[in-house]
Amino acid sequence: MSPKRHYERFVLWYSPLWIGAVAAVQLTGIMDAWRDPAYLIFGLALALPLILGPLVLGTPDQHLPWWQRHWVRFNVWIGLFTWSGSYFISHIFFQSLGMKYRFPAEWSLEAAIGGPDSGRVPFFLYLMTQAYFATYHVVMVRLLRAFRQRFRPGFLAVCLAVAVIAYVVAFAETFAMANPLLARYFEYTDRDFVLTIGSTGYAMLFVVSLPMFERLDEPEPWRLGRTIIDGMAASWLALQLIDVWALVVIG
Repeated sequence: MSPKRHYERFVLWYSPLWIGAVAAVQLTGIMDAWRDPAYLIFGLALALPLILGPLVLGTPDQHLPWWQRHWVRFNVWIGLFTWSGSYFISHIFFQSLGMKYRFPAEWSLEAAIGGPDSGRVPFFLYLMTQAYFATYHVVMVRLLRAFRQRFRPGFLAVCLAVAVIAYVVAFAETFAMANPLLARYFEYTDRDFVLTIGSTGYAMLFVVSLPMFERLDEPEPWRLGRTIIDGMAASWLALQLIDVWALVVIG
């Protein structure tokens, strides 16, 4: 098994664990009593297994220097994309979709221009989103790969498949988060609008990231420098596309 497929399998095995942990602390209200150190520890607890897992369990490329291993490039790419989404793009959602974070956390990190005035992004969410986006992208890549192998589609069919997969994933997360049970932590001003129209905006991230992330280490392992450049390019393109979406759809 290739290092890429091996790490995808690990991410899929790990995903139910972080999903269960997040559901447990939010639905039980345990997070209400937390303060910033506890939030940070929880974020680290979700993100670190993506690094510790391959170190402890081993990988097909473990004989290589760390910077030449697939799981390192995977997490660098996802980390760059996660950073851009949390640092910059969150504010487009604050302003255009009425998204609100209500975690009782004070440690935050957001863009200096257009950031604090529209909303603050708790720092621990950067770490949690690393786990979220790792799962999302593995699921999306596997779906797109299966579609390619099953139907041998042309360019337009692949574009349509990317759009559909991106929207389904965006809608699924929005549906899960725009939940009255989680309103004390996270909500949207207009839930129905966000689920239908707003999900198209969130999907713009994945319309960009899915085809670009699918290329990681294809047809052969990339250099770490190329991974960094590609992750930054995806982040920049997603930011531009969502800004255009907000301009056209929201006005």
